[in-house]
Amino acid sequence: SNGEKKHFSLTEYDQINLFGKLAELNSGEQKCAYHADNEACTFFSAEDMQLVIKQAMWFVSYHTTHLNALLQWTMHCRDKEELHKVFYGADIPEAYQNEVLKSYLKKIREGVATE
Repeated sequence: SNGEKKHFSLTEYDQINLFGKLAELNSGEQKCAYHADNEACTFFSAEDMQLVIKQAMWFVSYHTTHLNALLQWTMHCRDKEELHKVFYGADIPEAYQNEVLKSYLKKIREGVATE
């Protein structure tokens, strides 16, 4: 809440822990003990922890969707020249953008990526 930026690696272990924190919040906890990467454990307000969880889950979901679209694109490449256009972070042709990816890309363009 003080505007300080924290980094969370979002390994599978971290994601499981964040779901546990979500359960704590849903049971009415007003603060959660957690830690950013390479930092000591500290208390996060319920509001801050909800924001961390929301942004983390959006980040994981978007990148999983992007990766799946890249896979679909590679499966349809007809030659090595086309395959060389496929890389992580590439703009995916609309033909390989599913409904979910299109929704994420629209939110990114509108500046509401974590909603």
